[in-house]
Amino acid sequence: MEPWPSPAQVAALIAIAQQSAPRECCGWVTASTVRPADNIATQPTKFNFAAADLLALARATELPSDHDDYPRAIFHSHPHGPGTLSSDDLATAVVQIPDDGSVVTPAYTATQLLIVGPHWHIVRFDFDAHAPGYFRRCEVPLC
Repeated sequence: MEPWPSPAQVAALIAIAQQSAPRECCGWVTASTVRPADNIATQPTKFNFAAADLLALARATELPSDHDDYPRAIFHSHPHGPGTLSSDDLATAVVQIPDDGSVVTPAYTATQLLIVGPHWHIVRFDFDAHAPGYFRRCEVPLC
């Protein structure tokens, strides 16, 4: 089995993050492609998908999970660190059903990729309902 994200995808993610700095970048990754999204957040240290990108992401999640265009991860960057998901990142990455939080599920994908600057590396976070913050961390490509 080939590593995922692939070396070409890792290079593309880092290039997107470097080009977007000092603003955060965002988008999603499929089995074979990187799909950048427009970040419409007003603050440079936040990310918020443009409506058209959010709609495209939602439609892609309706594909069979083994389809090449199915989103395998959401990505965004922290151009100046840290290499952890912020409380805002975590709040948008999961959905609690019902409102009492008794059931927690990923909002779009079970994997989050964080591109961390200024030395540019990628940290992968996989959904785990029993982990603190609902995600466990592993360094790419070691996952």
